Amino acid sequence: MSGLKKSGKKAVEAILNPQKIDVALQKFTRPAVGAGKPTFPTSQRDLKNIGFHFDLADHTREVPDSRPNAKPGATRTANVFHWQAAAQAESKSIKEWIQKNGSHAVIQTLEVPVDATKEEFEEILKTAAEKL
Repeated sequence: MSGLKKSGKKAVEAILNPQKIDVALQKFTRPAVGAGKPTFPTSQRDLKNIGFHFDLADHTREVPDSRPNAKPGATRTANVFHWQAAAQAESKSIKEWIQKNGSHAVIQTLEVPVDATKEEFEEILKTAAEKL
């Protein structure tokens, strides 16, 4: 497993911590920041510990509705986020990634439906971490 993937999984675990998940879910489904601004985390301590931040993109997307009771071809509106490395990160692998790619390079793009459940949100983050 690459160092970045390990750091990504650790970050997802921190976000999905029972003390943080409700706040994180709200910030991803109903972001209160403008495009290009960090949605989560926002504290310097969390940026340092988690090592990544998620910036809100300047658009939303229609994504397939994969819920069990959805009609065939149905879609949902999703907020789009850019998973980026935090310059404040303590992780050696994240610092190396920043040196190679820059601190504003997008590691991955996430799509979080505006009506996502906590379970869907968890699955989106875990799947994204696996793809690092």
